[in-house]
Amino acid sequence: MDCSIYTKPASNSEKRCHCPRSRVGIVVSRRLGVVLVELVVICLIISLLLGVVAIDPIRRLERNKLDQDVNDFYLLLRTVAESAIMKRQIYEVVINMSEGTYVVYTAHKQPPESTEGGAESNVRSTPEDLDAEPVLPPGQLKRNIIAQADFDTGSNRIGGELILRADGQGWTESVLFQITDLNESYPRYIRCDRQTAQVTLSRKELTLPQPLKRL
Repeated sequence: MDCSIYTKPASNSEKRCHCPRSRVGIVVSRRLGVVLVELVVICLIISLLLGVVAIDPIRRLERNKLDQDVNDFYLLLRTVAESAIMKRQIYEVVINMSEGTYVVYTAHKQPPESTEGGAESNVRSTPEDLDAEPVLPPGQLKRNIIAQADFDTGSNRIGGELILRADGQGWTESVLFQITDLNESYPRYIRCDRQTAQVTLSRKELTLPQPLKRL
């Protein structure tokens, strides 16, 4: 038997890959390129999410400070009206709308009524009719401004000094304060209702009753 025609099968170690090396390199390079692009996109998404997460608490903290500033003013007005009814006392809240300051005095009698629209708020008691010392420490809106005050008489006030008065029956007139931050992007509203101790604070726009006609 001629053994020369018998060929031994090649072992695994003797097998050779006939794929061109250049083609393998291209496939690997393309795959690496896709992975790098995916990593870049993932990093961008993560950075954007981290930016949103970081900004939101800062914005929320700033709004909390703005709300606290307005809430202090709201609580003072409510305290004044409730105390006036409970003690049968007259109180004057002197508000400087331009500077955002407010201070409360005890008055001994109602001042004479003015003939101008928004009458009673624009008339300040004489020094003889007011206690020299304020009832409460003066306050101030430090992060907000009073943009406008509207009265149920149909008049309004922008800037300057405003006198808000409460007696044994509550507020002597209804007034709506429009308050906003210094950038005028975050409005809040405070309304005091005539002949009640009611003071309403809202982020939604409030309205006043129909203007009252003086007899």
